[in-house]
Amino acid sequence: MESKTGKIALVVIGVVLMMVFILPPAMTGGGGGGRSTIGTVNGEEISPDEVRNAQALFSNAQRIYVQTSFGTTSLPVYLMIEPALRRLSFDQGAQTMTMVQQSLLLAQQAMQTLERDPVTFYLLLREARQNGVDVPLDRVEDQLVSRNASILIDSQGGSQPVPFTELTGDAIRGRYLHSAKAIADVMLSANRYSDFTKISRPLADFFVAQAQQEVTLDVVVFDADTYLGNVPAPADDEITKQFERYRDVIAGNHTDENPFGFGYRLPDRVKLQYLAIERADVEASIRQRLAEQTVRERELVLFNFWKANRIAFAGLPTTQPSTQPSTQPTTEPTTEPSTQPTTEPSTQPVDADLLMAVDNPAVKSFLDEQSAAMGEGEAAEEWTVYVNSHDEAVRRYLQRETDTLEATIAQRLAELLNADFRAYSVAISRGETVPRSRVEVPITDPAYFERVADAIAEREKIRPSVRLLNRDLLTMEQLNDEAVVGEIANARLLLNEDRLRLDQYVGGALLPLLPETMRERIAATTNSLEVLKPSQPMLDIFRNAYIFRVTEAADDAPPTDQSQVRERVISDLREKAAYALALEAAETLATQAGDSLQGVAGDRTMRTDPFIPAQGPFDFQNVGGELTRVGLDSLAKGIYRLLPAGGGESDGAGGGGGVMGAPGAIELPSEGRVLAAQVIEASGPWTTTLERAQVISQMRVRAAMENRGSPAILAEFFDPANIASRVKFTSNDSDEE
Repeated sequence: MESKTGKIALVVIGVVLMMVFILPPAMTGGGGGGRSTIGTVNGEEISPDEVRNAQALFSNAQRIYVQTSFGTTSLPVYLMIEPALRRLSFDQGAQTMTMVQQSLLLAQQAMQTLERDPVTFYLLLREARQNGVDVPLDRVEDQLVSRNASILIDSQGGSQPVPFTELTGDAIRGRYLHSAKAIADVMLSANRYSDFTKISRPLADFFVAQAQQEVTLDVVVFDADTYLGNVPAPADDEITKQFERYRDVIAGNHTDENPFGFGYRLPDRVKLQYLAIERADVEASIRQRLAEQTVRERELVLFNFWKANRIAFAGLPTTQPSTQPSTQPTTEPTTEPSTQPTTEPSTQPVDADLLMAVDNPAVKSFLDEQSAAMGEGEAAEEWTVYVNSHDEAVRRYLQRETDTLEATIAQRLAELLNADFRAYSVAISRGETVPRSRVEVPITDPAYFERVADAIAEREKIRPSVRLLNRDLLTMEQLNDEAVVGEIANARLLLNEDRLRLDQYVGGALLPLLPETMRERIAATTNSLEVLKPSQPMLDIFRNAYIFRVTEAADDAPPTDQSQVRERVISDLREKAAYALALEAAETLATQAGDSLQGVAGDRTMRTDPFIPAQGPFDFQNVGGELTRVGLDSLAKGIYRLLPAGGGESDGAGGGGGVMGAPGAIELPSEGRVLAAQVIEASGPWTTTLERAQVISQMRVRAAMENRGSPAILAEFFDPANIASRVKFTSNDSDEE
């Protein structure tokens, strides 16, 4: 099921990847006006010049843009969201998605605060200096170079990005280098702030029980689906109550209050159409064109291509046709082969599949005759090298010609579509009627894409295929399903170093689906999407090209009527009731089992191999099948509750073999099943106080890494009131009040 965090991820990826160079707003806060001091830090006065210097550092830092694996963004924003983006690269779970959203919002808010109030940035910088933070300049410079940093420099034509490595003059280069260092110092100070975490003994016990201790379980699985036959249809008032409770909740967000992840808020949905330029059709067109030429004409073109790209063929495996003459010819060729082959071979019909390959008899005949006529010398040696790499040259030539023609068709297709869309947009903005397009029908006409395909076919002799997905609104999840949308599900938009999937492109660039605060920035990019606006060309792994357009968009919203989701509501209520029956059965069995689950359940019992709870068993069939991340968390917590005395020993969360707890029920509502389970053995990682201390120390390191970049901790760090309190700042404004 699609969740709210999924939409957040698409939006964030879109914002970061599609970011353009935009001049940051000037700081509006003053440096103190005519006052002699701004205030005091721990009793020491602050001059306006000190604040103005910090203000200049921050303003310059906002002009620094860096290249990352997620796109181009300003240095201050990047350093704030970098921990979340790094985590997003390998974990797209709900927790990470929430962290990304919060980090992005926090970065925007922090930038606004620092732009508005230069004193706040001065205090942060001063705090970093007081704490001994001093990132070396050479390290900052290395990072700017490795990130391909660019600086927005003002010029007569506006602000233009200039690569950091191309800045001229030590003064200008030093200005931006010290500004980048100031931001780096503040963020390192923020990281140190988030590094201290208190680890209590109960928390350490719980961590060890989940992540380090190994357990062996006896398990009996109770699948809720097997009880559906015993569940009656829910009453109308139950349906209404369920619908109203979860009407505005996106399905799939499992919480303590909503363990089943119920939700009926309709996700983002779109209708779309696309044109596909099939690479096989393009290559067939190239082959047909070549088949209409004589072997001599084709070989002349191919030889010139090979010669122009000869260095690319060095060291490659060679073609070994029997094209060398049996005796060395005694006559020199009358012309160089690069300008005019000397012998006209027979022009028998050429098999299109063989076409230019050495195995083609006509090609082999030509190469033999040309070799015999070459004689000795540099030209003959060059010809021999060419013949030996002939078929590789054929392959590369066909690839180049296909790439070129496909790109040309895609460009002309995009030009036609974009020209029609611009004319349509102008007419609509002026309140005029929808104009006719270049293919005679309005772009709102259902037949528009078919007419466009016809126009391209007439001009290029290749007709793009048309797919109209107009019947149903599709979720972002469905855009990834080839069975629903066809081959375009496998296409990617190459953007910077990343390849956006269709759902990422639509979800991150379609303006009607974006939060209003993000629309203006995305609209300023060439990759933004609107209803009826053509996309950038996308390619799949087979290099088929696609251009799509969204014809209708519906932002996520609560259903307007219960009938839109009534069947889902009924199904959820029945599954919840069936789960309750499964839970009752599991608890009954656990109670009857006494001290041995297997003794009562017999062959129904499955015993796991030893496993770490947070990772799940090696064979998930022993717990009823694969588990989601949410399911694994529930399993680990359930096992912890079954451990004797919270761990099996008075000194820890395990430790010694032979530990056996009483049977109990482990609830897995996200998976729709309950486990009657018993801990047969639990082996703990410590037996001494020293070992416990070592584990707690390891946990502090891990917690510090987890907390680094935490939006909650960074929000606390950047809060102006907290900053003032930490450095003991007193403003002259407060004195005057």
